[in-house]
Amino acid sequence: MTAYQNRRVRDWSALSSADKVVVTEPGRHGYPATIDATTVDSAVVWVIDEGGQRRAFDHREGVELAALP
Repeated sequence: MTAYQNRRVRDWSALSSADKVVVTEPGRHGYPATIDATTVDSAVVWVIDEGGQRRAFDHREGVELAALP
């Protein structure tokens, strides 16, 4: 996303590779990450956190992403 969005979203269709986001998993604090890849339907995204760990999230898991500038 090119424009900053100060809100958490579960519709990930506007996200693309290299976008910077804050990932907030249910019941946890958010952490910065970079979008690595998405499925064609944007139902699943892979992120890489600042420590280099790659993780996949399905939009049904309740994970929220907030785009950073």
